[in-house]
Amino acid sequence: MPAAVLAGVCITAGAQQTCLPDYQMPPPPPHAHRTSAPRAPLAHLDDPRCAAQPNAGLDRLAAYHCAQLYDAAGRLEEALGWYSVAAEDGYGPAQKRLGNLYGGEGEVERDYARAVYWQRRARESGESIDLPHVFMGSAPP
Repeated sequence: MPAAVLAGVCITAGAQQTCLPDYQMPPPPPHAHRTSAPRAPLAHLDDPRCAAQPNAGLDRLAAYHCAQLYDAAGRLEEALGWYSVAAEDGYGPAQKRLGNLYGGEGEVERDYARAVYWQRRARESGESIDLPHVFMGSAPP
Protein backbone atom coordinates (compact mmCIF):
# COMPACT_ATOMS: atom_id res chain seq x y z
CA MET A 1 0.00 0.00 0.00
CA PRO A 2 1.57 3.35 -0.97
CA ALA A 3 2.21 5.86 1.77
CA ALA A 4 0.05 8.98 1.85
CA VAL A 5 1.58 12.44 1.58
CA LEU A 6 0.36 15.38 3.62
CA ALA A 7 1.02 18.67 1.89
CA GLY A 8 1.01 22.10 3.51
CA VAL A 9 -0.01 21.11 7.05
CA CYS A 10 -0.18 24.18 9.29
CA ILE A 11 -0.53 24.26 13.06
CA THR A 12 -1.81 27.41 14.76
CA ALA A 13 -1.11 27.98 18.45
CA GLY A 14 -2.27 31.37 19.66
CA ALA A 15 -0.72 34.06 17.42
CA GLN A 16 1.94 31.71 16.03
CA GLN A 17 1.48 29.54 12.99
CA THR A 18 3.88 26.78 11.97
CA CYS A 19 3.65 25.12 8.58
CA LEU A 20 5.24 21.77 7.92
CA PRO A 21 6.69 20.80 4.54
CA ASP A 22 5.31 17.80 2.67
CA TYR A 23 5.34 14.87 5.06
CA GLN A 24 5.51 11.22 3.98
CA MET A 25 3.15 9.27 6.23
CA PRO A 26 4.16 5.68 7.08
CA PRO A 27 1.91 2.89 5.81
CA PRO A 28 -0.65 1.58 8.28
CA PRO A 29 0.46 -1.43 10.36
CA PRO A 30 -0.71 -4.86 9.21
CA HIS A 31 -3.74 -6.12 11.07
CA ALA A 32 -2.96 -8.66 13.77
CA HIS A 33 -6.32 -10.36 13.33
CA ARG A 34 -7.73 -11.92 10.24
CA THR A 35 -10.13 -9.79 8.33
CA SER A 36 -13.40 -10.92 6.90
CA ALA A 37 -16.06 -9.56 4.63
CA PRO A 38 -18.59 -7.21 6.22
CA ARG A 39 -21.28 -9.16 8.01
CA ALA A 40 -24.85 -8.43 8.91
CA PRO A 41 -25.37 -7.83 12.63
CA LEU A 42 -26.74 -10.77 14.58
CA ALA A 43 -29.94 -9.82 16.33
CA HIS A 44 -31.74 -13.01 17.23
CA LEU A 45 -31.31 -16.72 17.80
CA ASP A 46 -33.04 -17.52 14.52
CA ASP A 47 -30.07 -16.20 12.57
CA PRO A 48 -28.95 -19.16 10.41
CA ARG A 49 -25.35 -18.65 11.52
CA CYS A 50 -26.32 -19.16 15.17
CA ALA A 51 -28.86 -21.90 14.50
CA ALA A 52 -26.20 -24.18 12.97
CA GLN A 53 -23.80 -26.27 14.99
CA PRO A 54 -20.85 -24.27 16.36
CA ASN A 55 -18.03 -24.35 13.84
CA ALA A 56 -14.78 -22.53 13.20
CA GLY A 57 -16.07 -21.34 9.82
CA LEU A 58 -17.73 -18.38 11.54
CA ASP A 59 -15.43 -15.52 12.56
CA ARG A 60 -14.72 -15.19 16.26
CA LEU A 61 -16.79 -12.06 16.86
CA ALA A 62 -19.88 -13.57 15.27
CA ALA A 63 -19.31 -16.82 17.22
CA TYR A 64 -19.00 -14.81 20.44
CA HIS A 65 -22.21 -12.95 19.63
CA CYS A 66 -24.04 -16.24 19.05
CA ALA A 67 -22.70 -17.47 22.39
CA GLN A 68 -23.97 -14.36 24.16
CA LEU A 69 -27.42 -14.79 22.62
CA TYR A 70 -27.65 -18.40 23.81
CA ASP A 71 -26.17 -17.45 27.20
CA ALA A 72 -28.77 -14.71 27.71
CA ALA A 73 -31.52 -17.18 26.74
CA GLY A 74 -30.30 -19.62 29.41
CA ARG A 75 -29.18 -22.20 26.84
CA LEU A 76 -25.68 -22.72 28.23
CA GLU A 77 -24.87 -25.94 26.37
CA GLU A 78 -25.22 -24.14 23.04
CA ALA A 79 -23.46 -21.08 24.46
CA LEU A 80 -20.48 -23.21 25.55
CA GLY A 81 -20.06 -24.52 22.02
CA TRP A 82 -20.00 -21.02 20.54
CA TYR A 83 -17.78 -19.59 23.31
CA SER A 84 -15.35 -22.44 22.60
CA VAL A 85 -15.20 -21.57 18.89
CA ALA A 86 -14.40 -17.92 19.66
CA ALA A 87 -11.99 -18.82 22.49
CA GLU A 88 -10.03 -21.32 20.40
CA ASP A 89 -9.66 -18.55 17.82
CA GLY A 90 -8.00 -16.38 20.49
CA TYR A 91 -10.86 -14.07 21.47
CA GLY A 92 -10.15 -12.92 25.04
CA PRO A 93 -13.70 -12.15 26.20
CA ALA A 94 -14.82 -15.65 25.17
CA GLN A 95 -11.83 -17.18 26.98
CA LYS A 96 -12.68 -15.20 30.11
CA ARG A 97 -16.35 -16.21 29.97
CA LEU A 98 -15.45 -19.89 29.59
CA GLY A 99 -13.16 -19.60 32.62
CA ASN A 100 -15.95 -18.03 34.63
CA LEU A 101 -18.52 -20.61 33.53
CA TYR A 102 -16.28 -23.58 34.33
CA GLY A 103 -15.35 -21.89 37.62
CA GLY A 104 -18.92 -22.00 38.86
CA GLU A 105 -20.80 -19.16 37.20
CA GLY A 106 -24.04 -20.39 35.72
CA GLU A 107 -25.43 -23.89 35.56
CA VAL A 108 -22.31 -25.50 34.12
CA GLU A 109 -20.57 -28.36 35.91
CA ARG A 110 -17.49 -26.99 37.65
CA ASP A 111 -14.18 -27.94 36.13
CA TYR A 112 -11.36 -26.08 37.86
CA ALA A 113 -8.67 -27.26 35.46
CA ARG A 114 -10.62 -25.83 32.51
CA ALA A 115 -11.47 -22.69 34.48
CA VAL A 116 -7.82 -21.94 35.20
CA TYR A 117 -6.78 -22.87 31.66
CA TRP A 118 -9.26 -20.45 30.06
CA GLN A 119 -8.59 -17.69 32.59
CA ARG A 120 -4.87 -17.93 31.84
CA ARG A 121 -5.50 -17.84 28.10
CA ALA A 122 -7.73 -14.79 28.62
CA ARG A 123 -4.96 -13.11 30.59
CA GLU A 124 -2.49 -13.83 27.78
CA SER A 125 -5.00 -12.23 25.38
CA GLY A 126 -4.99 -9.04 27.45
CA GLU A 127 -8.16 -9.54 29.49
CA SER A 128 -8.20 -8.57 33.15
CA ILE A 129 -9.08 -11.57 35.25
CA ASP A 130 -9.77 -12.35 38.88
CA LEU A 131 -8.90 -15.97 39.61
CA PRO A 132 -10.35 -15.93 43.16
CA HIS A 133 -13.68 -15.14 41.47
CA VAL A 134 -13.41 -18.48 39.67
CA PHE A 135 -13.27 -20.33 42.97
CA MET A 136 -16.03 -18.49 44.84
CA GLY A 137 -18.44 -20.83 46.52
CA SER A 138 -15.96 -23.58 47.29
CA ALA A 139 -12.26 -24.17 47.57
CA PRO A 140 -10.35 -25.46 44.57
CA PRO A 141 -9.54 -29.18 44.63
